Amino acid sequence: MRPMGDRLELPPRQIFGSLWCSTKFLCQAAAQSRRQLVFLGSPEVAADVLEFLSSSSKSDDACTFEVAGVVTQPWAARGRSRKPRPSFVEEAAMRCGLPEERIFRPASAKDAGFLEALAGLKPDLCVTAAYGNLLPQAFLDIPTFGTLNIHPSLLPQFRGAAPVQRALQEGWNNSGVSLAFTVLAMDAGPIVAQETVDMHRYKDANDALQDLFQIGARMLVRELPRVWSGAAAAEARPQDESQATSAPKLCKHDAVLDFSRTAEALTNQVRAFAGWPGSKVSLSLREADGSLSEPFDLKIVQAAPFPRPVEGDWQVPTGGPGSTSITARDGLLIRCGMGSVLKVLMVHPSGRKAMSIDAYLNRLSSGATLVANM
Repeated sequence: MRPMGDRLELPPRQIFGSLWCSTKFLCQAAAQSRRQLVFLGSPEVAADVLEFLSSSSKSDDACTFEVAGVVTQPWAARGRSRKPRPSFVEEAAMRCGLPEERIFRPASAKDAGFLEALAGLKPDLCVTAAYGNLLPQAFLDIPTFGTLNIHPSLLPQFRGAAPVQRALQEGWNNSGVSLAFTVLAMDAGPIVAQETVDMHRYKDANDALQDLFQIGARMLVRELPRVWSGAAAAEARPQDESQATSAPKLCKHDAVLDFSRTAEALTNQVRAFAGWPGSKVSLSLREADGSLSEPFDLKIVQAAPFPRPVEGDWQVPTGGPGSTSITARDGLLIRCGMGSVLKVLMVHPSGRKAMSIDAYLNRLSSGATLVANM
């Protein structure tokens, strides 16, 4: 080193070496001081949230948290093979490099061994996104800053397992995403933040769920500084119980289309139940000679209300609800309640890929038609 007045001049390599060591030390210190976040979720939309959180924590040195653990559902039959497979969230956790010992799959969140292992992580915050299990008070008492839930509705509207599907089913124009603290009552905790979304922008529930959970993930990251400071808990808004509505879990029976309802209501149902359980109609094929096939189910993937027909218009079904007609111009039309007509746009035949109604009808024998079984 060469003296320069009252200071010493370091060679360039030594200067950069010292800077690199200092930066590395600061980054390590920052990483060690990050809050510990445990994520709970199961389906594919929740896996997207986990990957966003993991990516955010790894790509930003100023990030205030790291994903310390993941809680998800146990292995279950999935896909056409119906073989037991890990949840989408577990698969995402492995892609994110989370150690096996930090991925938990309790059959119940009340399991004492699971709660002990979770407490051992010393989580600062737990975050749920479509986890699928009720959380007991023993769980809620573990994280220092509580548990936050990303819920795809404007709470207290549509509390429950299927908020997006039920909102679409009922034809709501607007819904959104809520970030709320978790309490023992389902989806009833104080609200930290909300964002309203126009539901017309979505083709169906699958499209809406993916986007709404991504909005919720970004909302969570924005709000985390307020969580760590305590402002989020102090300023969270209690829900108005008088405005609460429920969004019950979907079941197989929800797939059945009731043609005594209006075409608009059935269009909403098709949008709402895209994916699972889907929307289906029982049909038979009537050949040109009048013979009728055995009934079969046809899943309707996309449909729309047909413009109200002019009286005596021969192109639309003239019978009661459930009567059908096939035209070269409009394809498959089905008469619904209050004189309305449903135009089928896309179908998913059993054992085949989804296809346009035109492609499906082209497979029928000449002169054949479809009869709805009511």
